[in-house]
This record gives sequence, C-alpha cells and structure tokens, in this order.
Amino acid sequence: MTLFRSLCDLPNWPKDEVLFQESAVAATVGDVLNLMHALVRDIAEQRRKRNVDRIAIACEDPSSFLAALLACFACRGIAILPGITSPDGLADRADQFDQLVTDAEISRLSSAAQIPDGALSLPEAAACNLVFFTSGSTAAPQPIPKSWRQIEAEAEILHQQFGSDVAGTRVVATVPHHHIYGILFNLVWPLSTGRALFVPRQISVDAALDYAEQCPTVIVSCPAHMMRLGSRPVSERGPMMVFSSGAPLMPDSARAMAKISGSFPVEVYGSTETGGIGFRTQAVLGQQWTVFPGVDTRQTSSGCLAVRSAVTPGGDWFETSDLCTLSDDTRSFELGGRNDRVLKIEGVRVSLPRIEVLAQANSCVLEAAALGLDTDKGQKLAMVATLTPEGEHLLQSKGKFRLERDLSTAIRTAENAASAPKLWRFVREIPTNERGKRQAAALAALFSG
Repeated sequence: MTLFRSLCDLPNWPKDEVLFQESAVAATVGDVLNLMHALVRDIAEQRRKRNVDRIAIACEDPSSFLAALLACFACRGIAILPGITSPDGLADRADQFDQLVTDAEISRLSSAAQIPDGALSLPEAAACNLVFFTSGSTAAPQPIPKSWRQIEAEAEILHQQFGSDVAGTRVVATVPHHHIYGILFNLVWPLSTGRALFVPRQISVDAALDYAEQCPTVIVSCPAHMMRLGSRPVSERGPMMVFSSGAPLMPDSARAMAKISGSFPVEVYGSTETGGIGFRTQAVLGQQWTVFPGVDTRQTSSGCLAVRSAVTPGGDWFETSDLCTLSDDTRSFELGGRNDRVLKIEGVRVSLPRIEVLAQANSCVLEAAALGLDTDKGQKLAMVATLTPEGEHLLQSKGKFRLERDLSTAIRTAENAASAPKLWRFVREIPTNERGKRQAAALAALFSG
C-alpha cells in the first residue's frame, strides 16, 4: 500500500509531481508552492496595516485552495473554511474572518508567483489550525475548530480501510472541496497517497462515469447528485470505487449505480464535528454500518449514537442526534433517524423521518422533506415533495388541493391525525446546497409569503 505523506511536507515533494489535472493542463507541486509563496508575501503586507489572523478561503479552483490553505499555515494564521463561495453567503459570515482569499485574488498574485531562494517551511500538522462550519441542514451553520493533524489522521484511517482498493486511481468529484467530506476525499487522502485529482468544471455523475471509462477512477459524490443519474448502458470499464456522503443514499440510486458501474457505492456516515464514523454498501438490503478503525461507539440513554476518536473535540465522547441500534461488540450499527427531528404536534410526538418514509411510499411522491413551521396558531407540520410522473399527472388533472388531501389522508391512515402534513409544496427539486445537503432555511422559505 502507498505510504501516507503529510501535505505539510509539500515543500519537500518532487516539484514536477502532478497534483491536479484538467484536460491538458496540469498543476504541479511547484505550481502550488509558487502560489503559496506569493500569498504569504501578500498576507505579510496586509499585516503591516492591520490584524490578519483569521483567513477565509473561498477558492473554487483546488490548486488555488490548497495554496491558500498552506500559505495560511505558513503564516501561523487560522484557516477559515466557510464552505460557500457566493458573495452573499460570505457577507453573512464576514465577522468570522479578517481576510478573504478567492480565485480572483490568487489570479492577481499568480503573475508574480515564484519560489524564493530561501524555501519556506510549514509548521507541524498539529500546529496548523482551521475552522469548518456545519452544513446548516438542521440549524444555522456553526463553526467547528480542528487541527490539520486531525484531518490527516482521518485521511490515514480512510487509507487504512480502502487504500488497497484505490491504488493507481485518479479522483473525480461531483462535490466541492471546501467542506470536511470534500477536503478529505478530494484533496488530503488522494494527494497524500500520490493520486492526482481530475478537476473538470461543473461535473455531473454521468460525466464522472464517462471519465472513469478512460482510466482507473474513484468517484466522490453525494445522494442528491446520484439521484440525477441518467439512463445509460452498463459500463465496460466502470469506476474502481464510488463514495457517497451527506445523507443516506436512496436504495434506487444505489442499485442504479451498481448496475452501471458494477459495484455498489460506499456510503460514508459522519459529520463535521465527529469526522467519519462508519461506512456501508447496500449490496445486502438492510446492511449495517461498519465502524471505522480508531472510532469508539456507545448508545446514550436517549437512544442516540455517541462516538469518540482522535477527531472528536478534545478526543472526548460526542453525542450525535442520530438514533441507533448498536451491535453487541459496538463495531456495527443501524441508524433510526434523528432525535432532533421529532416534533410535538397537537400533543403527539411526530418523527419527521417516519413521515418522509410514509410520503415516499406513495406512488405519487419521488422525494419528500418534512419540517415544522412556527405559526401564530402553534407549530404545523409541513412537507416539501417532488412528484413522480403519476403524481404530476394527478396534480394537473385533479389539482393541488385534491392531491394534498389524498397524500395527507394516506399518511393519516398509516400513522395518526397529528402526522398528516397541513401544508404542502410541490417542487422540481428539494433545495440542497452544493454538497447535496438539505437546507432548513431554504425549505422554510418555500412557505413564506
């Protein structure tokens, strides 16, 4: 198995080693170091004028992102990873950073970028600090501090578990690199083990599968992207592996990918706070999650999963909001929905995951997202749904009121009156961010006005 190298040692790597490839254009170790040095000089200039310790990185280009990250470490700054690149989103978090680095800023500096005679060293990984933000799928995004050593420790676990399966591959991703899943699977793990990242723009799962037919490839994706997989013939040379994270993969999506590529996607379960917890495939219906090496698990008194590893805050136990059933040896588990996705409607506890399952069991509903809305008459249960062709036909022929009534009645019959959604919105796609995670605020906004 290939040895694992720390990205903090990048100045000592061969300068002509290719890290990123897009069509005929390659970015080498030397290219990234040139950009890093240019940005280090720029940060030093900024510090003569004002305090610059928290440096936000919002680069779409992975080589620029890596250069900015290493430059921040070299300056002993704190790398702030807002997980977004839109101007409005960055403006909302402006109080979280002192300087913002974007692709435009890197491009401005690149013309003068060159490695000086005296090579710049990077601190040990444990002394390099960065801040992620939670996804905002259930609440407002929260900052999560980590050390670079924690990130590399997690990548080493991935390499220990899957390294022999991905040897000699390149990586192609449909998800961005500026969140915990993307950084690990798109950058740290592959680059630290000598696997270059292929970086075509705006890539879809179909395009990733096209690329996989050209050379041994690992695809890094998410459930929302795999749901858009088009109809295509079985691949003669499919990807070596497909990874998915961010939410449980729909069984239909897992089977469709397996049929085309020849193997079921490997789903990775975890969070920004906990790092990776476990993995599974759906080759066997109801297959449990296997706990990653180095991760301890237990069940709390509330029935939720708690984990402890080198990645959890302080190396202490961290209680998730995910209900679980643990195996006797605590090395595998089943998930049972989120404990924080339970509402009290009309005095009755209502599980939102359960209502979503019931909605999706209807032949009219393709995908469903349940949520609680605060109104002047108390909390109401609402549902956002995408429709199947049958559902679209009924919507056009019978109208929205009739379809809503029929769907609510079916849920009420299967569960109880409190579990029947009072408000519905039918959409073409469930709102998600670029990493395929549902956004609580975006769902609620569909019911405003």
